[in-house]
Amino acid sequence: MELNGILHNRVVIVAVKVAHVPYIPDANRAHVASLGDPGLGIFFVTLRFGFKEDQNIPKALSALNTAKPPLFSEYQRLTYVLSRFTLERGTAKNMWRWQKRLFIGLAHNAANPAARFCLPPSKTIVMGSFLEL
Repeated sequence: MELNGILHNRVVIVAVKVAHVPYIPDANRAHVASLGDPGLGIFFVTLRFGFKEDQNIPKALSALNTAKPPLFSEYQRLTYVLSRFTLERGTAKNMWRWQKRLFIGLAHNAANPAARFCLPPSKTIVMGSFLEL
């Protein structure tokens, strides 16, 4: 899952990785890389969480302000953009009918990614597309 945040001519692309350990120390949580010239303000941030931890993206991004220089000083003004697929049953013969129904049912009951990542609803945009099985 990727999140994009846009703030004052800066674009922050966030990838979330869940490790096979219960907790990740805060010092090892984030890896920041500049994409292209640092003056362009496009950054790729990889956030690592343990499988027992809450995946609180705003809290993890606020911790990056302690870095020298800070990645962004006004992280509260970020707008989060999530991408999401909606699965529909199609006519393709790539799966048995019962498998399609089960898979689509599980996908519809999946947790809301905005809530899972603790994103503020008023600052989150969800964009999606349909995928036929």
